[in-house]
Amino acid sequence: METIKIEKFPSIEGVAKDFAARAVEGCEGNIDLEKCEKQIAFAVDYGHENAWQQLDTMDFGDAIRALKAGAKVARKGWNPNSNRPPIVPPIPTYIPTNRVEYVPEYDLTYILLSDGNIAVCDGSQYELVRQHKWTSCKGKYAMFTDNSSNPRKTIKLHNYIMPTMDGYVIDHINGNGLDCRSVNMRYASCKENCRNKSSKCNSTSCYLGVSIDRSRNQWIASIQVDGQSKHLGRYDDEVEAAIAYDNAAVEYYGQFARLNFPNKNFNGAQPFLWLKPAATVKSEWCKDPMLKKLADDNGGTIEAAGTICMFTAQHQILTGWLASQTDVLAEDWVIVVE
Repeated sequence: METIKIEKFPSIEGVAKDFAARAVEGCEGNIDLEKCEKQIAFAVDYGHENAWQQLDTMDFGDAIRALKAGAKVARKGWNPNSNRPPIVPPIPTYIPTNRVEYVPEYDLTYILLSDGNIAVCDGSQYELVRQHKWTSCKGKYAMFTDNSSNPRKTIKLHNYIMPTMDGYVIDHINGNGLDCRSVNMRYASCKENCRNKSSKCNSTSCYLGVSIDRSRNQWIASIQVDGQSKHLGRYDDEVEAAIAYDNAAVEYYGQFARLNFPNKNFNGAQPFLWLKPAATVKSEWCKDPMLKKLADDNGGTIEAAGTICMFTAQHQILTGWLASQTDVLAEDWVIVVE
């Protein structure tokens, strides 16, 4: 069967040429002309004047057309820091004079506790929380005493707002147990909850995962993974050691990591999708023994179907990407330009 190299398409420009180049790369220098000529023709036609690049966003249908034309696509919500902990916006400063107050400006409910601390929850919870007298639990949580139960029991604000789930606890993302806004609470396993621990100043460093080796006058970065301490390196600068810990925490703990520098971006990659085109693959190109045997039994070649692949923020390549219902209905698809 005739094969063709990219050099035979000198007139293809833009994304069409990029599509053909990636097809060549995927098939080690050769592509099946019969299988690719229609897609390349489509790319040339759809890529005329790069019309889709004038759009800020696309729906799923246009994203698929762009994939066929050789473009890389992604949703706006996909970002290099998708695996890092969410950043919770700060609580607007407000000092309530009443026991429970709803503040329309912020759509938040402020609760003045018995010890002078202030707890906060969503404005929608005002009618629910105003029924009780809230006290402070060691300055860390807000709670009230349920006198209707026998025996009496104390109920913490976050447990009052969010229903309990077997095997899970309620984790405060920013570590502030008095911040019971819905944006700051999530379900977590006990293990995940322990990962989201606050930093404590010790005799050597105020940063998580950092200690000093006085014999070498260097800072040591380390992290606990499955009960074992993992050494991350030695650093002359304390902040560099703290950043090394943060990078490792994002890798091992993901969204439940407690970071030294939560507002710092990490060296993740921009996730995107691309289309790996269908091709006739020769037996000698197959690295998988089963595929190689199948190709040998089929006269030395095997038909590889086209597939959508994803390049993840963690620099991994996933084949056979499947769209969710949210992806199909979304209208925030964009072209990724490297």
